[in-house]
Amino acid sequence: MQLSDFKTIAELISYICDIWKTKTGLLLALIFIISSYLCFDINTIINIIKAKNQYTTLFFLFILLFTILIWVKSNRIKSRKKGTIGVALAIYTENSEMQQKLKSDLIDTLSASLSSINKIKFDIIILTDSHSKKIIENQDFQTIKYYHQKTQSHLLLFGKCVVRKHKSEECYLIELRASIVHKLVPDIIQKILASEMNKVIPNNNIFPINDELLNFKVTSQNIKFAVEYIVGLAALISQNIEFAFELHYNNLYQELKQLKDNNNNNNYIEEIFKLLPTKIIDEAMFLVSKTYQHKQENYLNSMKYYLDILNEFDPNNYNAHLLRGIYFFLSERNIKKAQEEIKLSKNKIDASWQYSDAFLHAYNGNLKKAHQIYKRAFEGNAPPHIPLTVEEFITDIIELEKDKTQLYYCLGLINYFDKKDLKLAEDYFKRFIETNKNNDLYKDNITFSLQYLDEINQKNQ
Repeated sequence: MQLSDFKTIAELISYICDIWKTKTGLLLALIFIISSYLCFDINTIINIIKAKNQYTTLFFLFILLFTILIWVKSNRIKSRKKGTIGVALAIYTENSEMQQKLKSDLIDTLSASLSSINKIKFDIIILTDSHSKKIIENQDFQTIKYYHQKTQSHLLLFGKCVVRKHKSEECYLIELRASIVHKLVPDIIQKILASEMNKVIPNNNIFPINDELLNFKVTSQNIKFAVEYIVGLAALISQNIEFAFELHYNNLYQELKQLKDNNNNNNYIEEIFKLLPTKIIDEAMFLVSKTYQHKQENYLNSMKYYLDILNEFDPNNYNAHLLRGIYFFLSERNIKKAQEEIKLSKNKIDASWQYSDAFLHAYNGNLKKAHQIYKRAFEGNAPPHIPLTVEEFITDIIELEKDKTQLYYCLGLINYFDKKDLKLAEDYFKRFIETNKNNDLYKDNITFSLQYLDEINQKNQ
């Protein structure tokens, strides 16, 4: 390339900056400094030998070392700050001028919008053109892994931004791909992740140079949405469900919903909006189950929060109906609402709903009906953990409400017919008989209890 090829000083400076970032640029700089040193004085070589020009030598040695340090620093790969989500951007451009435009119009906008996300801190790491070029030229596992490790980034976005002719018009072409760090998962899950990443990454953006400001803004916005979706998806796969839910529902969904409500959506927003509900349902279902299981302070309020979200996205969710029934019972002792939810969960595949239905009848004092439903539940199919979970639930209720001694009968049935724990079954049936022997309402159930105790004695012999 000759000087005549450059139309302006700015183009020449841009070319020099591009060369400087490469190893060739460093080599040329060192050659220039050494040549300048040798040309400084016609007797320089002799003076070096005779050590008569040591100050000049030291000065040029300092310049030499300083140049190397500047080059190393300008090409050093930065790593993310601790406690942040690292997003590395490796977007190759054709010159420094375009790189600066990309930074000011797209990357800075993206950084600002990511920093506004609630409760989550992102750290944007921008790789130089030389590193970006290396990634897009190779795109192999080892290269991508290397840059993930060097930047300590969770998400690596790489591609190029170039100017090309499109329909006889000068246009920007932005091509992007992505790589995300997550826990080791089966191949089928990796394929699903890769497929969804390809759907949400704005990977083929073409827009006229004359309309660059608006389109860079739109592209930046779409990349932000993609980052939120992909990082949340990786968190979901890695079982960091709280983080995934925070990104997907409390941030991304709310942003997209607002845009749609204001008629500011586009095809890209429509596509990502379609993918979100299934993720939010999975996350909310996990969190409401976890909340109920751990029962921390104010857990009922948290349960209601997640159950309301599930009702918004999936009003016919079977497990949500079961948990909503539990919520109505625990929060209000509202048997009617709880039974309505259980009725909505009625099916012939999973018998879990029958355990809840039987308990509610028993709690209301209708042990005859509860007995019938429990017997059907024991003959049906339910997850292995259900009997123990139900037993713990009923035990907690008896502890809170000492007068609900009829529930001992339920515990006896569960242990005798379902868990096959004869010792516990015997104990619960005896407690039921002792506390209700004078209650004519339960005389049939006392008769059944005596029958089951005889059977247990015969089995123990």
